[in-house]
Amino acid sequence: MLRQVRKIKPIEELTFADDFMFGKVMQDREICAGVIERLLGIKVGKIKYPKLQKIIAPYYSTHGVRLDVYLENSTTVFDVEIQTTPVAALGKRMRYYQSMIDIDHLTQGNPYDVLKKSYVLFLCKKVPYKEKRSVYRFERTSEGISAGDNSHWIVYNLEQSKEESDASLRAFMEYVGSGNSAGSDALVERIAHTVEKLKRNELFRDEYRAMNLHDYDKLSQGRAQGRKEGIALGRQEGITLGRQEGIAQGLQKGMAQGRQEGILMTARGLIEIGLSLEQITKVTGLSLEQVTALKEKK
Repeated sequence: MLRQVRKIKPIEELTFADDFMFGKVMQDREICAGVIERLLGIKVGKIKYPKLQKIIAPYYSTHGVRLDVYLENSTTVFDVEIQTTPVAALGKRMRYYQSMIDIDHLTQGNPYDVLKKSYVLFLCKKVPYKEKRSVYRFERTSEGISAGDNSHWIVYNLEQSKEESDASLRAFMEYVGSGNSAGSDALVERIAHTVEKLKRNELFRDEYRAMNLHDYDKLSQGRAQGRKEGIALGRQEGITLGRQEGIAQGLQKGMAQGRQEGILMTARGLIEIGLSLEQITKVTGLSLEQVTALKEKK
């Protein structure tokens, strides 16, 4: 049986929607700011240098999170995620990312009342929602009253990009979803040009190969460890199951022996009161030879 190896996407086939390419293109401050402004329809002003694959793990024992593109200005935090595969629990993922972003700010010594406004933005090729829209905006409100937490979750459904009424946002979403920049605007053309330029860059190509090799090594190590743990677990479960079956078999054997001894005692009693051998065999189920042997031992 051939071992299945994880398929690595050729560099020439990479698009803006691939994690590695997405992160590298978004290192360009102007492109990064342009993407945020296009997605939200706001001016973001001066931003700090974008952090790519930012890992937030406030405590040693916690399960951390790795954010695709994380950036902030003086008042707002932005997390931009690219998601090309379906995620059933997308809402819970956004909730988790939001909580980790907030904790990250609080562990820097900030009180909760000065938490920055935050946006968690997901660009998705597949969404788990039945109602099809181009954009889903989630905020905590009650009958039109905002909770005032200043957190915003927005999901962009790339499959429904043609339904988006805003022309500039529609052009951007169509490009991310298809990789086709033909007839697009300046921002999309700049992104597309940067993508093609990076594909020809030797440093980028080396980093991409190294990343895939690292991921493959991690995957191989994980599989080996999984096999090792699986064998150990199987062995332990086998021992436990063997004990359980042994106890069950012993109990069953003991009960059978008890029943047999009871039958023999009954046969001896019937012999004592003078029943014929044929009658005793009918009552107890013993053979004529067994009853005869009991009578002779008497």
